[in-house]
Amino acid sequence: MNYDKPFRHKKRGVLLLVGDSGKSLFGTISALIGDILDVKIIDMNSESIALSIENYAPSVITFVHDGANNTVFLATLELFKKYAYKSIIISTSHFKEIEEIVCSAGYSEYWYSPIGREVLKKRIDTISAFSEKITALDRSFLLKRSVRTRLLIVEDNEYDRILLVETLKNKYELMIVSSAKEALSILAISQEEGNEIAGIILDVFLPGENGFDVFDSIRADESYRDIPILFSTSKTAWRDVLHGLNLGAADYLKKPIQPFKVLAKVNAAMFRARIEQVWRIEKGGSGS
Repeated sequence: MNYDKPFRHKKRGVLLLVGDSGKSLFGTISALIGDILDVKIIDMNSESIALSIENYAPSVITFVHDGANNTVFLATLELFKKYAYKSIIISTSHFKEIEEIVCSAGYSEYWYSPIGREVLKKRIDTISAFSEKITALDRSFLLKRSVRTRLLIVEDNEYDRILLVETLKNKYELMIVSSAKEALSILAISQEEGNEIAGIILDVFLPGENGFDVFDSIRADESYRDIPILFSTSKTAWRDVLHGLNLGAADYLKKPIQPFKVLAKVNAAMFRARIEQVWRIEKGGSGS
């Protein structure tokens, strides 16, 4: 790779693809996202990655792991830790032990092939736009101690409720309801009390209700438009995931619930929401 000349790009930013450049997946990603980001492909080598990050300042780092060299992969994860907010980890097959390591390290974006093309494009697009904002901010505020964040869980299944509570109770203040009516009531009461809900986990299949419609009902109130909402569902076909993301969901929690993944995704969604809030304030917005 030639580092003699400073890199200049005209698109939104750079997508750094790390791994085996011969994989067809790389070509797929390049074709999907090439109209938004300049795509740079490099080998899985710590020195190359560090130099590329320094020279290209990528908006998104996408790492493809084929399971062949876990030692190098784990070393690369260590290097990526400070770039967790802009990284997507892709595996060519499902390695549960690797997925757990990835999520525990703070990466919410972990996918394994086959990947829904439009879902992947949506996630890369979203993260690149987000990365622009966090790069422009003074990140010192992230070191300040924040108040305990309040989450609303809308889930009718008792087992899933218990699992979500046990997973999140040590980090978040939790409100738990089982219907859309209760959820809207809690949102209104919390706002009146000045102790607003900061995030929502919403079951797609509630008794007699469609979670997507409930999502629209919540978003219809301007006061709640900036609250990150994560869908929770066993319906995880790519078209369903894409539908939720297109509505504006912060992420998808797949059932059966996997605690390590839920915690990673919720943490990442709340982190992004905090950045968005600070971004609006610094730009002179009111947060609406």
